[in-house]
Amino acid sequence: MASLEAAWGRSSWASAHCSQASRYCSTCSRNLCPCSICCRASWACSGLRYREWVLPAIGCPKKEDPNGGLGKTAIHKRLIALQTKFGTITRVVVVVDSDDDPAQAFTDAAGQFNKANTANPAKPYPVPVAANTVATLVGSPDTAIVLVPGVGIQGCLDSLLLPSFEQRFPDRINCVNDFCTCMNDPDRGVTKDATLRLRALIASAYPKKPGISLANLLEEGHCPVDLAHPSFNTIRANLVALFP
Repeated sequence: MASLEAAWGRSSWASAHCSQASRYCSTCSRNLCPCSICCRASWACSGLRYREWVLPAIGCPKKEDPNGGLGKTAIHKRLIALQTKFGTITRVVVVVDSDDDPAQAFTDAAGQFNKANTANPAKPYPVPVAANTVATLVGSPDTAIVLVPGVGIQGCLDSLLLPSFEQRFPDRINCVNDFCTCMNDPDRGVTKDATLRLRALIASAYPKKPGISLANLLEEGHCPVDLAHPSFNTIRANLVALFP
């Protein structure tokens, strides 16, 4: 899963966004408290909500969208579309899951900038050389790449959400532990293990809706995720630093 955010002017953002992340942030931005969300950069919200920020317009790229697509390999399409906004955009941040190979995830994200530059060399993006650092180029918007859950850490959005869900539903942990032990697969990997565990916890915590998706769950009229949980501290700090 991947997302992209662009800063227009000083205080308003537009984003191209994939999968449940867009529903997640649109839900929380409506509720505002405690989940005042800024795109998938939602974990920056606790630090940002007291500032004069304009909440983002959120779009979810779809297969049929010529400027969209699904997954990390389609980010360059949105980057190409945003090249028409050069002169207006001030910063573009690509947020991607680290998955089971954070270094490769960063390399692939940087490659999406390179693909956009190849497609339209007249309007090149500066290509970040390290995560959470701003790349600059005269005449172009600043860029940065953020890894979820963090630099050098395997995982994904589910990995970030899981500790907060476990704190919210402690009475379900033993059942989830038993299920995950029974379903153990040493070849599944850290990222998919986190997804399995989160899905099992959701099914256990919502017995009347065991098949509810994460996206729909987060639109249930409340945000079951506590963004004050320490698991969000690092990425929140990184995003606040990228949007001072």
